[in-house]
Amino acid sequence: MNTEALLATLRFRKSRVREIFHDLLGRSGATTTGELAERYHLSTRSIRYDLDEIAKLCEDLPVRLIRQRNGVWLDGEPDAKAHIQEQLRQSPGLSAVAVPELRLHRLLSVLLTAEQPIVVKQIQDLLQASPRTVYADMDRAESWLVGLGLQLTRKPHYGAKVEGSELLRRHACFKLLLMACQRVEDLDLCDGPESFCERLTTQVDGHVLEGFLDVEDLVRIVQLLGGTVRQRPHSSPWWTKVALYAAVTLKRVKRGHQVLLTKSNVRQLQETSEYAFAVQFVDQLRNVFRVTLGDEESAALTLHMLGLYPNLELDAADVESQYDPFSETLVRQMLSAVDTGLGVMFSTDEELFRGLILHIKPMVYRLLHGVAIQNELLDEIKEDHALAYYAAVVAGQRLESLIGKSINAAEIGYIALHFGAALERRRERPQGGSGKIRAWVVCAGGIGTGKILQSRIEASLTNLHVVRVVDQEQVQRKSLVDADVIVSTVPLTHVPCPHIVVNPLLPLPDYHRLQRWVATVVGESNAASVAARLKASMQTLISQYFEILEPTAVEEEIDRMLDRVSPYLFLRQGRQDSEMNTVERNRKKVLRMLDVLTEDCIRVQNRAQNRAEVIEVAGELLVQAGAVEPRYVEAVKTSLEVNGPYMVIVPGVAILHARPEDGVRRVCMSLVTLSEGIRFGHKDNDPVDIAIAFAAVDQHQHLQALSDLMRLLADETALKDIRSADSVARVLETIGRVVA
Repeated sequence: MNTEALLATLRFRKSRVREIFHDLLGRSGATTTGELAERYHLSTRSIRYDLDEIAKLCEDLPVRLIRQRNGVWLDGEPDAKAHIQEQLRQSPGLSAVAVPELRLHRLLSVLLTAEQPIVVKQIQDLLQASPRTVYADMDRAESWLVGLGLQLTRKPHYGAKVEGSELLRRHACFKLLLMACQRVEDLDLCDGPESFCERLTTQVDGHVLEGFLDVEDLVRIVQLLGGTVRQRPHSSPWWTKVALYAAVTLKRVKRGHQVLLTKSNVRQLQETSEYAFAVQFVDQLRNVFRVTLGDEESAALTLHMLGLYPNLELDAADVESQYDPFSETLVRQMLSAVDTGLGVMFSTDEELFRGLILHIKPMVYRLLHGVAIQNELLDEIKEDHALAYYAAVVAGQRLESLIGKSINAAEIGYIALHFGAALERRRERPQGGSGKIRAWVVCAGGIGTGKILQSRIEASLTNLHVVRVVDQEQVQRKSLVDADVIVSTVPLTHVPCPHIVVNPLLPLPDYHRLQRWVATVVGESNAASVAARLKASMQTLISQYFEILEPTAVEEEIDRMLDRVSPYLFLRQGRQDSEMNTVERNRKKVLRMLDVLTEDCIRVQNRAQNRAEVIEVAGELLVQAGAVEPRYVEAVKTSLEVNGPYMVIVPGVAILHARPEDGVRRVCMSLVTLSEGIRFGHKDNDPVDIAIAFAAVDQHQHLQALSDLMRLLADETALKDIRSADSVARVLETIGRVVA
C-alpha cells in the first residue's frame, strides 16, 4: 500500500483503532488483549473487535498482526515499521493521540456546552465506548472539573450537568482546548490567521473544536489582534491564547451566557493596564460581530490576560515599570514572614523580589476571582525542594492573611520555584574554565521554572554560562541568538542552535544526560577519552593474566566493544583538578540535620505552662551545649512577641530561632516534645507539641540541615512517631529514617 492509500485508509478508521495500531507499531514485543483493555479503559471484547480491523488493515502493508496465546504483536522488518511510523507522524491529524484522553476531551466538551443534563446513552456513540467505560470517564471528568472550581452533578434518572460560574466555565473551555491540542507550542509560531486556524483545526479533535468556537469567527478575531500585536510587541507571547479565549467568549455570548461580576470586582480590574487593552479589544468585537458585550466582559478578558502576562524577562530594561505598589507591599510582607518563620534571609535577594513581583500580580487576581490552576511539578517540588516549598507555605500564609483568600497547593508550588532558585544561587559555585559555553534557558512561560533551571545549571555545570532566560515563543521567532546551545523545559521546533529538553528541576538522570549532550554538541571528546583510558587499562589487565596469541585481533575486539559502551559513559572530571578539590572541601561544610541535632539536645514528653517556658527548655539545651549564648534564648522570645506566631509553620510544630548576631557560636539544633500542647497564638496551627530550636552562624551552612527538617515536617507518620516517642533514641531513629 502506498503512502496516500495508507493515510486515506487510516482516516476512515476509528480513532481508537488508529491509536492501538500506533501502539503496536512502537512495541518490540508482545502484549495481551487484557493489557490493552486496561490501558484504554475498555472491555477485552472491544479490543478484540479493534484487532480484527487492524488485521484487515495489515493485509496491504509490509507488517501483519500476529495473535497467539502468549499475546499479540505486529510482525515485520524494523525498517518497515519505522517507515510507517514516519508517514503517520508527518500527516496532520493522524499522529498518536491516546484514545482514553480523546474520550475525556470529547466528554468534557459535551458537558461544558450542554444546556441540559447529559445521560450516558446520548454520548456512547460519540465516545465509541461501553456504558461501563463512559461511567469511568465521567469519574475522570468530574475530577478534572473540580480542579478548576466546577462541580459535576450526577443523579440517577437525571444525568450529569456541570455547575459553576460562567467565568470558571469559560476558563475550563479554554484549558480544554489547550489540553486537546497535540502541540500547543506550534500555535505560538503562527504569523497570521490562516496558519493559526489551519494548525488548530489539524491538531484539535473536530468535536471538541466545534463545541467551543466557530472557526470563521476565530479568523476574524486573529485579524483584529494582528494590528494590536504590531503596536504592542510585548503582547506577542500570548496573542494566540487571547484569540482562543475571545473566540470561546463570543460563542458563549451568542448562546446567551454572560459573565456576572460585582461592580467592586470590575473596579478592581479597571486599575490595571490590561483593562485598557481589553476595553479597546472588546469594543472591536462588539462592532464587528454585532453582539452585546458589557463591562463585565472586558473585566473577564482582563482577568484572563493577567493569568498569561508574566512571560517577561527579568533583566528587561523596563521591568520595574511593571511593578505596582500593591504587589510590592504583598511581596515585601511575604518575604518578611519567611525571614521570621524560617530564619533564612530572603528579603535581601533582589532577583527573588523582582521575580515574585511579576508572579504575584496575576496570581492574586486568580485567587480573588476563583480561577484554579494545575501544577504538574508539585510532587517533585515537595520531594526535592522541601525547604523552598515550606518557604512558599510561610509566604502563602502571610499572603492569605493580607488578601483574605486561601491559596491552593498548586499556587504554593509555583511560588516555591522562585524560592528554590534563590536557594540554588546561594550554593557554592564550582569554577569553570575560561572557555564557557553560552546557553539560553527556555521555559513554557513565566519565570519560576526557567530561573530555577538556570540556578541548577550554574550550580553544577562548570562549562555552561546561562546568558538569559526566555519563553518558548521568543526563542522560536529569532533567527540568531547569542548562545551556543539551548536548554529547554519544553519541546522546540525550528530553533537556530542545538537544544535539549530537560525537567526544570534537573533531577540526577537529566543532569547526567545534559552533561553528556553538551560534551557531544560542543565537540568535547568524552567518548574518545573514555575509550582511550579503558583500552589501555584492559590491555594491561589482559596481559597480566593471559598470553595474547593474536594481539591485533584482541585489539580490534576491544575497540568494537568500546565503540558500543563508551557513549553511555562519562569521564569523571576534576578529582585531580585543584578547582574541584576546592568544591569538595566546601561540600564538607554542608551540615545535615543529624550533624547539628545531637542526643544531648533532645528532650521528650516535657511539660510547660506557656510558650515562654517551651522556648526556655529548647533554648537552654543549646546553651548547655555551648552552641549559643544565653541572650539567644531571650532574642527568640522577643522575635515571637514582635513578629507574631509565624514560627508555627505547620500544625503542632514551632520552629524557634533568632538572628546569627544574637549570640550564636556554631550551627545547632534542639528538639523538645510536649506531653500536652501549648498555645502559641496561631489561629490554624495551635496547639504546639513539638518545638525545634535552631541557630545559624550565616545564611549558608545550615540550609541543608533546614531542608532535612522540612522533609521531616512533610512526613506525618514520622511526626506522629516523634510525638509518641518515649526515648531520645526513638526520636533519632525516626529522623534518620526520613532524612537519610
